Amino acid sequence: MNPHFEYFVKGCKMLGRTVLDRCNLTVFYVKGKDHLPEFLADQGVEIIASLPCYQEDNVDTQRGKGVFGRSIAALQHLNALGYGKPGSGLVLNLVYNPLGPKLP
Repeated sequence: MNPHFEYFVKGCKMLGRTVLDRCNLTVFYVKGKDHLPEFLADQGVEIIASLPCYQEDNVDTQRGKGVFGRSIAALQHLNALGYGKPGSGLVLNLVYNPLGPKLP
């Protein structure tokens, strides 16, 4: 992750820009980055989160054991902050990244 990410986000928001963060949800569990959900919510950043599949075994096979569970926990945390809730102004988009070259 770019060490200047938060500075960049704040600068863009000060300019009145819409900020979109295309993120892997497990970044919230990286040491020193556990504050990011609150930071993103405070800044009103639109989150575009990705998962390679909707099934735990497929996600963990591609991204590593426990990634699916941490991703779901991150989504629940974002929901608790208001992401994805009507009227909150906090936009959460989920992107499906298939494991292979075709959709199921």
